[in-house]
Amino acid sequence: MTSPLRSRRPLTAAAGLVLTAAIALSGCGAGGADDAQDTTGAATSSDAGGQEAAAETWPRTVTVGENEVEVAEEPQRIAVLSSDLASIVLPLTGGDRVVAAPSSLSENDSVAAEMELVENPLPAGATTDPEQIMATEPDLVLISARHDSEREAIELLEGFDVTVAAFDGGAWSGTEDVIAQIGVVAELVGETAAGEEFAGELESRRAEAVARGEDAESPRTLGIWNHSNEQMIASPTLMLTGLIREAGGTPVVDEIEVDGQIPADPEFIIEQAPEVIIVQVSEDSGQDSFAELIGNPALADVPAIADGRVYYVSNDITASSAGLNLVEGLEEVSQALYDQA
Repeated sequence: MTSPLRSRRPLTAAAGLVLTAAIALSGCGAGGADDAQDTTGAATSSDAGGQEAAAETWPRTVTVGENEVEVAEEPQRIAVLSSDLASIVLPLTGGDRVVAAPSSLSENDSVAAEMELVENPLPAGATTDPEQIMATEPDLVLISARHDSEREAIELLEGFDVTVAAFDGGAWSGTEDVIAQIGVVAELVGETAAGEEFAGELESRRAEAVARGEDAESPRTLGIWNHSNEQMIASPTLMLTGLIREAGGTPVVDEIEVDGQIPADPEFIIEQAPEVIIVQVSEDSGQDSFAELIGNPALADVPAIADGRVYYVSNDITASSAGLNLVEGLEEVSQALYDQA
């Protein structure tokens, strides 16, 4: 299994502003004259070896969804209010440029070290309190709008003297979406080259994972997770379901009409007869907590259980907060569907 990408510490002024074009994505950094401005706001200059390298330039305009965000200078006090965004920002910038981020990420091994450097870990609810956010004195606020409370917070924050970049909460439904957003986030925080490097590596790994299922039969797969201390069937919009779909599996919830949350009821599992079951576990809800459900004698003849095809994946790499490590989640889901069959 490929290890998660390690967090990138803040780049130094001398070396961090450039990265050779050899690691840049196609279409980026293809320059002409020295210091020519490109469309992302990054300039290019020739290095000692004659290669083109990207350099951060300010001010810049960054397209976020349907909006244009003006960023006057490299942000040094970033408040990132959504876990999906924070799990990308922290590896790019390091925690000492982030003044506020959701405290829940302290339990995510992939960014826990960076979260220790964040001045203000925000508890649930505080991430949508504009006054508490502005008290951290940010020069850039990043937020995903998933719920009404977040949309209301965006409207209030935009009334303060601070740059706000608001992302559509629906733009984080799989690894392809995350890869697409890395470049946008990297431009906003002034880590364009690092973003290109991360995105290039993740795209390569994603392509390998997706390729495993291209010529194989698509197994009917059921996702199970724990929500508010209740074991639930993964809904069509849950990230875990998106990863199953992306890896080439057929989520059983795509074949039925789902009205709200579905409890992980044995009768439902028997009726659906999945060929594979993938269980999302967390620090609070580990594999042992699902033992009674999976070991229920009534489920013994369910194909996935009878054939020993029940797999466990961590929410650190399969939830929307997985960020750059979401591709590792896709790899594990792909292996469960195909390599270990």
